[in-house]
Amino acid sequence: MIEAKEILDSVKGLLEMKNAHEDWRDYRRNISDFITGYTIGGCNIAVLGAGQCNDIELPALCSHFSYVTLMDEDLENMQKAVATMENGLDYLLEGKIRLIKCNFTGICDAHYLDFINAVLVILESFTGNKPLMTFIKEDVEDAAKKKLAEIYNDIRDFQIEDNFNEESLPLRFDYSLTLGVHSQLNNMFALIWECIIRNILGEAANDYLSGDINTNNIYKNDIEKNNNSNYNGSVFELISENTMFIEKKFNRFIKSITKTDSFIGLEDGNIDGAYQAELDLRTEMTDRTYVGPTFVWPFDKASGKEYKIKMYKLT
Repeated sequence: MIEAKEILDSVKGLLEMKNAHEDWRDYRRNISDFITGYTIGGCNIAVLGAGQCNDIELPALCSHFSYVTLMDEDLENMQKAVATMENGLDYLLEGKIRLIKCNFTGICDAHYLDFINAVLVILESFTGNKPLMTFIKEDVEDAAKKKLAEIYNDIRDFQIEDNFNEESLPLRFDYSLTLGVHSQLNNMFALIWECIIRNILGEAANDYLSGDINTNNIYKNDIEKNNNSNYNGSVFELISENTMFIEKKFNRFIKSITKTDSFIGLEDGNIDGAYQAELDLRTEMTDRTYVGPTFVWPFDKASGKEYKIKMYKLT
């Protein structure tokens, strides 16, 4: 049986966009021109979920702002972005660029491994006393949903501010930019579940997944904490339903650390995470405006996969 860490590493490998810096060049320039055009020079900005900065022109932001703060859970990727930038290390030493390691959800690798192991334990108990597909739909799904319920309940009270102390995070930034991040906050469990199912069922996985994999992005309601353990929907639905409280918390954190304007770029088209974030902005955060234009994000040029990014501004 495949090991839990192998599955997690495999899924993380699928998320690596090796040609992103080159393929996203025009998109990156358009986003950066927009941000510098909508903000006052000499102020500061925080970029949440910065990663390797493939979707922003870091030199342009450094020229426009007094300093740029990059925030992401993956400190190594942010360090790579700075190291590959001309004068990047000098900017880092001078405080022109600041790096903050930050978990936005409370979910970490230990949770992913816990989820995978809970599923693998059930799979290893399979004796052939019932058809494999039935076993998956009944026993394996039940174990997956129970473990997910535990994990989501465990992080329910997590506060993003718990990452920081007074020295590591200024009270507020002048501006903030969050671009294509909301859809990434709670996507790993779905990717892991799909990976496990495909590993077990091979070609038959398409039939099993077809009813759920394309509909896990349309659910609007937040599951109450006490109802998670009795959830009767699919694994994908459970994940998607729990995305709402994560997005609400993240939106309010963005608002809380920004003095002037928060710019939030969301994928159009009912993408899980982006959908719930936009729903929250439209229904509960009345000080938001749609500022346009719509940006085309060439996510994967090799496959022709792209997204339209809608830009919102919170004031």
